[in-house]
Amino acid sequence: MLGHDFQQVETLPENDRTRYTITPQARKDLLTRLLKLNHQRAAEEAAQAALSTPTKGIKPKKAQRAKQEDELI
Repeated sequence: MLGHDFQQVETLPENDRTRYTITPQARKDLLTRLLKLNHQRAAEEAAQAALSTPTKGIKPKKAQRAKQEDELI
């Protein structure tokens, strides 16, 4: 349960701390779950990137120059 209500937020200035928000414990739980989900999705993206193969590599500059010289002759 989020426990949303008017809460005293300690990180705000002393004269303006009241906000309608979730409880500190709910915030901690929510951020923990989001961090776990973020790590999971990052791992999935990394696994997907590892499975994909590059279609064509970059040619070395020497090979390109040699090819251009051959075409000129």
